[in-house]
Amino acid sequence: MIKAGFTTEMKNILKKLKGAEFICYSASKFHAGETVHDGVIYIHANNVSIKVSNEEMQIPWFNHKELNTIEDIFVFHCEETFEKARKNVVFVQEKIEEMELIADCVKIPKEEYEITLDMALIIITKAHRYVLSRGWYFGESLSIDVDKNYDEIYPIKQVVEEWNNFGEWEVKVNRVIEKL
Repeated sequence: MIKAGFTTEMKNILKKLKGAEFICYSASKFHAGETVHDGVIYIHANNVSIKVSNEEMQIPWFNHKELNTIEDIFVFHCEETFEKARKNVVFVQEKIEEMELIADCVKIPKEEYEITLDMALIIITKAHRYVLSRGWYFGESLSIDVDKNYDEIYPIKQVVEEWNNFGEWEVKVNRVIEKL
């Protein structure tokens, strides 16, 4: 099985946000109430600033005996940063009470293939849920939606459709929530 997403070290960086004052977030572009950009969102708290991005990673693509195919996908990445919020800043000013990671485990039995990808980071305050999510597995854009359920943003039905090779393969998806 392939695991693509936040590493243990990255999760430890994200855990620094829990209990902190969520000052603001920023990104390069805005679109219709959600933040859409080219792969980077900055999360600024009173104790840490974190750059969250979607970075390219090479993974084995299906276990064909005669082919060893490698595919480039995008996965979450984060690191502490000292960059200040400069443009397109959304002020929050709320205490972070909880955080969750959402991962999709995709299984394609016919191809003997299984991959788990982190798909969303949810920051929960008393007043709101900030859903920082990825869309399609092969795209680098990220978005922030406020007070939406991730299943509304990216339903499991859509995940199945995107992985089923135009209906040729049976696809099983298990969506997992991990509390940080």
